[in-house]
Amino acid sequence: MKKSNKLVAGYHLLNMIATVEGQIDAQADLVIRQYLSSEALLRVNLDDELDEIILLDESNFDDHFIQKAKDYYDDSNENEREEFKVFAQKLIRADDEISDGENHCYKLLLKTWRAKNEEK
Repeated sequence: MKKSNKLVAGYHLLNMIATVEGQIDAQADLVIRQYLSSEALLRVNLDDELDEIILLDESNFDDHFIQKAKDYYDDSNENEREEFKVFAQKLIRADDEISDGENHCYKLLLKTWRAKNEEK
């Protein structure tokens, strides 16, 4: 798996949180678009990234998620990670329900980032 920059890693993470329980709904899509507009100075084509997420085998979900969380961590500072957590929380709450899958993803994100902090 290739290393991703912060924008791409964040895109993967948010899409994976949004789709962990099924399809992306309109509210979740809006949060992802807000993230992209806040991060991307130029319009970026993420079609290949979306294809990678769609084709991801369920058995590789957690490993892929952890790798993208590490990639995001490596390409961001603490303030950017705090801002990203706000986007993730908004995404999780977009449909007024917090599913087990969404909760699992968020905890996995925090656990991965905590481990990266301890490596320092």
